Amino acid sequence: MRACGIGTTTFGVGEDFDEALLQGMADAGGGHFSYIERPEQITDLIASEVGELLEIVARDAAIELTAPDGMTIRPLSPYLFEQSGSRSVLLLGDLVAEQHLEAVVRIKFGYGTPDSEVGILVGATDRDGTLAAAGFAPVAIGWRYADDRANDAQPRDRSVDRRVAALFAARARQDAVKLNRLGDYREAVKEFREVAEKIRFYADRDPELNAIWHALRDEEARWAAPAPEMERKVAFAAASYSLRSRGPEGKAGR
Repeated sequence: MRACGIGTTTFGVGEDFDEALLQGMADAGGGHFSYIERPEQITDLIASEVGELLEIVARDAAIELTAPDGMTIRPLSPYLFEQSGSRSVLLLGDLVAEQHLEAVVRIKFGYGTPDSEVGILVGATDRDGTLAAAGFAPVAIGWRYADDRANDAQPRDRSVDRRVAALFAARARQDAVKLNRLGDYREAVKEFREVAEKIRFYADRDPELNAIWHALRDEEARWAAPAPEMERKVAFAAASYSLRSRGPEGKAGR
């Protein structure tokens, strides 16, 4: 249906539905998943979804990355991903006016000698060429190989650290929902602690990073015993919105 230009948006109502299935259907259909906890939300969420359809400025938007041999690119954000030779494509779906969206990819570099350079070409595309017409030309991003000491001494990019931490925290919450439902409470808590410790390791004095790992540790007890199904649904939906740069109610981030 998506290939025919028909998008699929899904709504989960109450407690009796499979949230992972509905999210997967929405992702494959180029639409969005929303959780309806209370009846009064139905009108607002449907109106919001229709409103976004009327505000679309770029259809089937994508991030294209062209990399040299020896470099591996994999998505961390949950967008559909296609790869052909040196070209990797992250499919973002339709974009609305003033939408703010972040996508994270992991790049694995091949071996290189110190001071040699390597780079990729990153571009934004869409079905109708709107982004190209607006001046979104591909840009080159480069890196220089260095020894371990020089690599460790360079300052961290905190904007990347924060987004990656938020992404892994959201994934941990979705995994905890699944494990809690299966009755594997010990594994749910273990995963929370492992993710929290990884973030704490590089958080240093950054207030946002410290807030993320503290929140994870505070939530451990929530999944250490059977949780109400409604609580699981709320946690899964909130994590899904965060992973896709959408607001607390599932609306496009602005």
